[in-house]
Amino acid sequence: MKTDLRLGKEKTFQTSPWGSLVGIILLATVISAFLRLYGAFQDRPLLISYGVAAWKINWLVISPIILIVINLLGWLYLWQRWRGYLMIAWVVFVVNLLSYWAERLLVWSPDQNLQGNLWFMIILFGVYLALMLLFTLDFKTKDRN
Repeated sequence: MKTDLRLGKEKTFQTSPWGSLVGIILLATVISAFLRLYGAFQDRPLLISYGVAAWKINWLVISPIILIVINLLGWLYLWQRWRGYLMIAWVVFVVNLLSYWAERLLVWSPDQNLQGNLWFMIILFGVYLALMLLFTLDFKTKDRN
């Protein structure tokens, strides 16, 4: 184990329970993105037969690839406690948020945009935001000590 000179202790996820939870969210997002990518490839012929626009099909393939790369990078920064890992975690949060809502508003059928799990997703991203704020507060508190 490497010693984190700034905190004076070994680098582990357990340094911050909030950091551990953020790491779990990043890995869960990677798994979700892999499943979305698999689904996009499996359903591609069906989407084409329904006349779905090519840019929407491309979005359904490219978006999960970007999310996989960015969330894995964020997780790696967090796990290794590399310089700037807090900022990277916030960038990943914003990318995840924008990606989801861009897809929901631009790619989904207009009659699905404001139905279904809308409130669930708003609450879920609210919990994610609260977790990020707690992680940041914990980081700032440890930075002062």
